[in-house]
Amino acid sequence: ATSYAGTRSAYISNDNGVSNQYTNTTPQVAHLYRDVVFPANEIPVLSFYWKGYGEGNYDDLSIYLAETSFVPVANSSYVGVGFPTQIGSTYSKSNSWNFVSIPLSIAYAGTTKRLIFSWRNDGSIGSNPPSAIDNIKIETVIPLSGTKTIKASGGDYSSFTDAINAINLSGVGNGGITFLVDAGFEITENPPAITVSGTSSSPIIFQKSGSGANPKVTYLDGSGTADAVFKLNGADYVTFDGIDVSDNYSLTNNDDRAEYAFFLYYKSETDGTQYNTIKNCKITLNRENYLSKGIYSANVASSTAGTNSNNKFLNITIENSACGIYLAGSSSKDQNNEIGGINGRKCYIGGSNSNDIGGQYSSDVYGIYAYRQENISIHHCEIKNVFHGNYNYQLFGMLLTQVVGNCNIYNNSIHDIKNTSTSSSQNRIVGIQIYLENINNPVCNIYNNYIYNITSSLTGSNSSLNIIGLHLYAINETNKTFNIYNNTIKIDASSSYDVTSSTCLWLNSYSTGTYNTTIKCMNNIFANYTSAQSGSYKHYCVYSYGTTNPLGTNSNWNFNDYYVHNTTNGFIGYAGSDKVTLFDW
Repeated sequence: ATSYAGTRSAYISNDNGVSNQYTNTTPQVAHLYRDVVFPANEIPVLSFYWKGYGEGNYDDLSIYLAETSFVPVANSSYVGVGFPTQIGSTYSKSNSWNFVSIPLSIAYAGTTKRLIFSWRNDGSIGSNPPSAIDNIKIETVIPLSGTKTIKASGGDYSSFTDAINAINLSGVGNGGITFLVDAGFEITENPPAITVSGTSSSPIIFQKSGSGANPKVTYLDGSGTADAVFKLNGADYVTFDGIDVSDNYSLTNNDDRAEYAFFLYYKSETDGTQYNTIKNCKITLNRENYLSKGIYSANVASSTAGTNSNNKFLNITIENSACGIYLAGSSSKDQNNEIGGINGRKCYIGGSNSNDIGGQYSSDVYGIYAYRQENISIHHCEIKNVFHGNYNYQLFGMLLTQVVGNCNIYNNSIHDIKNTSTSSSQNRIVGIQIYLENINNPVCNIYNNYIYNITSSLTGSNSSLNIIGLHLYAINETNKTFNIYNNTIKIDASSSYDVTSSTCLWLNSYSTGTYNTTIKCMNNIFANYTSAQSGSYKHYCVYSYGTTNPLGTNSNWNFNDYYVHNTTNGFIGYAGSDKVTLFDW
């Protein structure tokens, strides 16, 4: 009645095999099965051809693996705990033959399982023909290990696409796999997502080989709002070392452009992307795409296993992007992620050109954004030339919100952060803002940072604190601690000196009253160089919202230097009222 090759196939029939037809008004479940012995130490791959229209989600083909003791029963479907494991997808709505290849888990190696093909129809609507299958094969592949090369010619692979397809198909063998990529190698492509994982002893590594320019992957093209050059889908223990990434500047439509250079996302609520490293590379995107982010990590974890945790982003330069690095955790917070520079190098967010990161968007702008992170570390970063052209939204060099655990922010330089809008009103411009969520006694260590040149082009009147060096939020809560040591914060709001207010450090709360957070602030320099102001426009070294005592129990505030360049409406601090002298403060 039908076949892909030769004269035979397996198919559903309502007339004893004469035709490949079914009666869509009669519900039916039919099975074809046999036992399969999988060789040890090799990854099995199931492939077959199929066709069949039926009705999507109701009249279709499914494939299962079960123990050999399991006996399929006609007119019984298998869904739920204790039933066979479905592999692949469900297949319907095609009148032509389609090829499917399904890599199976290495866990099946050395076992015997029952392979089951099942057809079902629900007894209502649906279109002929029903399912037919042909050329069923189970082959095995040996996991990749050792060293392979990616080069223009003469290598094991000529593209990242080929290498990633190979690792996705074959998996990772003992000792891991390293792909050496020739220095100077350049290619334009859209590699597939990496969907397999390495281990600590058997990692997956893509690494520059030889002296000269880093290998460079240029994005080909895409569609939609979540396109990335490299994608890690639930993949663990993957390293990209010295692999540059660029958007394609021939693309003129945001839907075609790349949103992300590296996209780390979950495979499921219980399978996140963990223990990965991206380092020693340059990322260049197109900030005209308001969704562009150099590195984007996101999950919907329902457990620690589903988080994007223990990832490192080191010695990276990100230029010409709407945002530098964006880490978005979930209710099960990402843990132990790290952004920074090592071995005497830095992580650079923003290039040498002014207004390099950001744009005139209908959303806030960030150099680095970290949401729902636990034990995050951000260090040796230079965040510069970040701008916003829309007065309605906030601008941050670095924003950490709902972070917990032991967080470390140190040896960073944040400068040339500017809202370029000349509107008569404007939102906040902040060097670093931190909201430490009150869970399990969190601690945030902020030390050896240098924040300066946070400016505004505001021309109208807005007496609110708009220009802020370091903003600590929700410090009325108990059981959390900020350690603020050896930082230098220099604010000069003279470009909008008589239309807005500024402070080096803002101790903020969502309510007035006593502050209960422990704050240990020592050996810092708070310098405000703003010109003379008048009326409600003022400048401060430290501003404490709504209380005469910003310090909770066990706090320590000593050995800090305060400098107010112009004392006309310039003050050492505010704590219930303006403080003119150090004695007042």
